[in-house]
Amino acid sequence: MDNLNNYTDVFAALVGVMGALLKGLKSKMSLKQTFLGMLVGGILAYCTIGIIDEFLPNLSQRATVLVSFAVGWVANELTDILDKFVKDAYDIFIAYLRSFFNRKK
Repeated sequence: MDNLNNYTDVFAALVGVMGALLKGLKSKMSLKQTFLGMLVGGILAYCTIGIIDEFLPNLSQRATVLVSFAVGWVANELTDILDKFVKDAYDIFIAYLRSFFNRKK
């Protein structure tokens, strides 16, 4: 158990990555989106562990791992929403540029 105390942050980050992977498989996302979600899930889970350790130092390791899993799960949703937002913003910007240059003629 002492070894787990030394590597709680790494273990919890891996659990966050697994949460993102499971969400990607459940949602039948593409391999690229799933991988991106796993990367973001791992980074967010690792950052969340730092915040938890700072504000809740007496929180049990199991609760920390559970929060990391939840963060990984939600991270996949966030990447999907941000991907759609960027695509929509790009389409709106291109349509605006086209209308702007068509008015100039």
